[in-house]
Amino acid sequence: MTVAFALLARLAHMARRVAPLALVGLVASGCGGGTAEVKSYRPTRLVVFGDEASALVDSGSGNALKYSVNGVDAASGQRLCAQLPIWVQGLAQLYGFVFAECNPNGLTAFNALMRAQPGAKIEDPTIGLDQQISAELGRGLGTGDLVTVMIGANDIKDLYDQVQAGAISQPTAVAEVRRRGGVAAAQVNRLLAANTRVILVTVPSLGQTPFAVAANLVSGGAAALLNSLSFEFNAYLRTSIDGAKYDGRNYALVLADDVVGAVVQTPSGFLSAPFNVTTALCVVDLPNCNNSADALVPDNGSGPSSYLWADDLHFGPVIHARLASLAAQRATTNPF
Repeated sequence: MTVAFALLARLAHMARRVAPLALVGLVASGCGGGTAEVKSYRPTRLVVFGDEASALVDSGSGNALKYSVNGVDAASGQRLCAQLPIWVQGLAQLYGFVFAECNPNGLTAFNALMRAQPGAKIEDPTIGLDQQISAELGRGLGTGDLVTVMIGANDIKDLYDQVQAGAISQPTAVAEVRRRGGVAAAQVNRLLAANTRVILVTVPSLGQTPFAVAANLVSGGAAALLNSLSFEFNAYLRTSIDGAKYDGRNYALVLADDVVGAVVQTPSGFLSAPFNVTTALCVVDLPNCNNSADALVPDNGSGPSSYLWADDLHFGPVIHARLASLAAQRATTNPF
């Protein structure tokens, strides 16, 4: 059993220990027609939109880098992109789909398409959500396609930075992050109008990141502001989906903010202690961090399985595995 599958199995076994809020939110959110019969759903393709939280960075050799912790072979030190998978890789495994960016067996047919872009913000003129989706609609996107969307963290960080620099006020930042949440939802509505099925993942609260912990030492309101911006973005993203047209038969929500919040609140209830939720595991900049001693903090316990955060803003393999499990659960139990 590989490290990746061992971690997924362990997390599946521990699922019942996650705080009830996360599980209730997962079951209840996005579900319409509660009496509808749940039918087996199998997509023909998986198409991934968003930012680096969902991105595989093509290395040109089918051995992608991730904005998490990359797996390496203990003997050779060679990167193994299938180890310590990010959440969309775990979802693709459910259907036996393969991304071209992580293709160690040299396959020539790919049912998993990577369109997420590192650093993407919702309205970025070149790599934003509109541009990602429009390009794919032009290639042909619709019935049979399962689509994932996770974006917004870079927008929240951008608005926080503007407040800290004195460029905008906090009320202005809140109003703008609400608007951006609505814009992201409008793009999800476009995908739903194309008759795709969508798994929409909320943004974990940036106020619970190592970045916020450090920033709070300099500015006492930093974490509170990041929490507020994250909450408002997620709220407007969730409530701006067209409820008159779409429900749980069309899309599913995975509440990453609830999952991460539950882990931060009671880390020992998620995985066996010690489990670090306040500091970053990697001492190497992402996406170049890997699971080797020289890339990780000293005294890191059992490495990736002991840390929530890979760096100061991006979560590590534990949360990726948990989100993969939840996304797979929604894909198989939602009445798509």
